[in-house]
Amino acid sequence: MAVQGSEPGYRGPWRIARGEERAEWTFTPYIGVGPLHFGMTLEEITAALSERPPVSSYTHEGGDRRLNFADFTAWGIRALFRGGRLGCVAVDALTGPQVRLDAVPLTGCAPSHVEDWLVHRTTVPGSLMYSPAADPVFADIGLAIRPQRAGDIVLTRPLFLLRNWLDLWHSLPSDEWNYF
Repeated sequence: MAVQGSEPGYRGPWRIARGEERAEWTFTPYIGVGPLHFGMTLEEITAALSERPPVSSYTHEGGDRRLNFADFTAWGIRALFRGGRLGCVAVDALTGPQVRLDAVPLTGCAPSHVEDWLVHRTTVPGSLMYSPAADPVFADIGLAIRPQRAGDIVLTRPLFLLRNWLDLWHSLPSDEWNYF
């Protein structure tokens, strides 16, 4: 039986892309995800994905950290930039590519399954942290697992990060915390 929202022909607000509809990407910790490499410019990403998204900016309240982000809606990803360079990729749980680490899927899965697998994979003491929103953050590989709602179920929305972006609460735009 298909997960509600992934049936062929379903067009509702919680439509979940089926496996065959998703691009297949691989995550290489601190290097990049799929065709995107940390440190790329918006122009390089636009060329790699053949999509020109609108760019928004965010400044953390009380701080001088300016962040730009671009939503590549055809791909189901958000690229976040600091100083004009890619530092984080957020993958939409419903429509984004299926990103794998060691052949294990990270996108659109049950959060408890992904967290459990990663906890058992992590060998560096102290590398598992939790954000103020209780999201697991795996510092040894630069990965945070955020939840994203799909009707009555919750799926994984992975964030792939550079090492200096691990302070999620202060690094991400406030609307990222509205995904659920």
